[in-house]
Amino acid sequence: MSEKNTQAVKSFFNDYASKFYSIYREEQKNPLRRFFDRTIRFSMFHRFQKVSEIIEKSNSKKILDAGCGPGWHDILLAKSLNVNITGIDVAPEMINIAQKECGKKNLESNLKFITADILEYDFNEKFEVIFALGVVEYFDDPADLLKKLKKICTKKILFSVPVLNHWLTPQRKIRYKMRNCPLWFYDEIKINNLMSKVSIENFLIHKIDRDYLIEISLPSNDL
Repeated sequence: MSEKNTQAVKSFFNDYASKFYSIYREEQKNPLRRFFDRTIRFSMFHRFQKVSEIIEKSNSKKILDAGCGPGWHDILLAKSLNVNITGIDVAPEMINIAQKECGKKNLESNLKFITADILEYDFNEKFEVIFALGVVEYFDDPADLLKKLKKICTKKILFSVPVLNHWLTPQRKIRYKMRNCPLWFYDEIKINNLMSKVSIENFLIHKIDRDYLIEISLPSNDL
């Protein structure tokens, strides 16, 4: 991702942090808002459910959430699967929320959050599963990101990208353009081309409403 795009994404999600986290706060919504989010944002919840199932089946305990946002996914996984998760995000306000919520729920022994650009951060460790939900679409060329994830992952990489031909795509393009935030959409041809570019052969494409969830299984020679 270019420095210009990195700063644009960081600025967008810093400003959007509290509102973004409210999407997941079911207890604070009125019935109309709850219906709206569960209808329009159905794929956000469904794709996470799929990720949770894959992590559980993989019998993995050490997880990286690349682009963790406010940490909602990580808190739920830590509670339901008793896994250890590191979350990293470029937006400081997102990490602030994640750390506060982690403290409220006494999950400090399971969760760690880092404010950094994942392409520049040196982890000095490997993870069994890495997932990135709502992240790859902000990279004009995500090849470098996937190559880095391959180096620090031993079992599976899971990431989502938005569907190019979906009825919600036009409004989302307009909304992000108005906020000067870059965003790219995908079809299966573009996904296959990306996988070929980073020399990944063993992967599945799960269609989940307005998103694709790509499940990469790493062979032993990638460890």
